[in-house]
Amino acid sequence: EEVGRDVGAGGVGGGVRARRLMANRGGGGARGRRRRRRRARRRATARMRSDDAKNDARARRAAAFARARCGVELHAHVNGCVREDTLLELAAARGLERECERALASDRDLLACFEIFKLVHACVDDAAALRRVTREVCEDFARDGARYLELRTTPKEQIGKERYVEAVLSGLEDACGRCGGDGADGELAARIILSVDRARDDDASKAMETIDLAIKYKERGVVGVDLSGSPVVGHWDRYVAAFEKARAHGLGTSLHNGEVANTEAEQRAFIAFRPDRLGHCVYTVRDESLLRDLLASKIPVELCLTSNVKTRSCAGFAEHHFAKLRSAGHPICLCTDDTWVFQTSLSREYAIAAETFGLTDDEIRDMSTRAMDFAFCDEDVKLNVLANIRNSTS
Repeated sequence: EEVGRDVGAGGVGGGVRARRLMANRGGGGARGRRRRRRRARRRATARMRSDDAKNDARARRAAAFARARCGVELHAHVNGCVREDTLLELAAARGLERECERALASDRDLLACFEIFKLVHACVDDAAALRRVTREVCEDFARDGARYLELRTTPKEQIGKERYVEAVLSGLEDACGRCGGDGADGELAARIILSVDRARDDDASKAMETIDLAIKYKERGVVGVDLSGSPVVGHWDRYVAAFEKARAHGLGTSLHNGEVANTEAEQRAFIAFRPDRLGHCVYTVRDESLLRDLLASKIPVELCLTSNVKTRSCAGFAEHHFAKLRSAGHPICLCTDDTWVFQTSLSREYAIAAETFGLTDDEIRDMSTRAMDFAFCDEDVKLNVLANIRNSTS
């Protein structure tokens, strides 16, 4: 209607204005497509840089944590940490450039993140791409000052579940050496957690297949299993036998927990299962009964500040449940969740925590050191990593 009024009122000039309006709305053929791409890139670049550009002190503190090389990352998803340049390259090769640009320009609320992951999975769709992405993720964490890294990922049928695991482990070894390294050389040691996805692994047999792969590849760097994916899909009863089997075979267990409201019964069942770690627990701490159960359990919680704020699970950093759990003396560790999706890094998460909750650099280092108590690797690796952290901060 707006275009029609413009044409009727302005004759030829109105037609020109109409065409300009259509172009501004995203039309205009090739020129319009180029304009949309430029706008998408500008928005993505602005979003990537805005927080640190507005807060130089945070950026400087993050850089200091990276130089200190005291990072311990226990909750990061391989496909959520892909380099943006790599994703754009893979997307272009697969005819998905436009979809990728839309993803770069999109918001990052929780449901949108699951859509973004669908795009990443479509781009990282073969063993070579997966191996490359895994290697690059390890390199990026090492560059950011991490001493120990546990990456999690769901084996996918499009590649073949076992081939998928082998590609991830090959990327791990490309970056860190045999079995992901042991830290004895002073460099990053990395391990893999295999995730059961609530949507993809939609029956008990599929979940058990992932657990069996984790057991098979324990000697090559797989140290644990995780339950992840959309929290509104599937029920714990479907997966509990698989996780009991994983525990019986000495694998670490972690469960994404309390990411959305109205899941109190499942959260209570998760806590009763006594996994080695729980992820997020955003809504767990908002229910007094669940909070009491969590605190009594002493199950360590993997906290992801930027992820929870950008997905709008938390109103802001100051409102994050980090403070509540820390003041209660509950075991916690700071994690990134997905560095690319949420445009963050482990050193940046440390800087945000220090800035928001008034922590000293020593307190942040102590927290990262204590996180090694919750790591799924063997004791020799833990001792090596702890020695490396002490040596880098002495």
